[in-house]
Amino acid sequence: IICPSPQSEIESQLPLERTVLKQDYIYTNTPVLRMKEHFGIHTTFVIHGIICLAYFIFIKFRMPETKGRSLEAIEQQLVRKKS
Repeated sequence: IICPSPQSEIESQLPLERTVLKQDYIYTNTPVLRMKEHFGIHTTFVIHGIICLAYFIFIKFRMPETKGRSLEAIEQQLVRKKS
């Protein structure tokens, strides 16, 4: 029977603790949280909504429809648009 020593148990927990600390650092230092503190929660969501709307407009009008088309047809359309 293999019985782990107390030292190996501590060493095995270190990666988990590092991961938890890293997640805590990322959560507390995200731009959204800093924006919330500076602008307030409502302004932060309005800015997010404007960015989402801009993405929607870009995708709606600039990205070609690819449903039911072959890769060759899509490539031909993209090459034609570039030229």
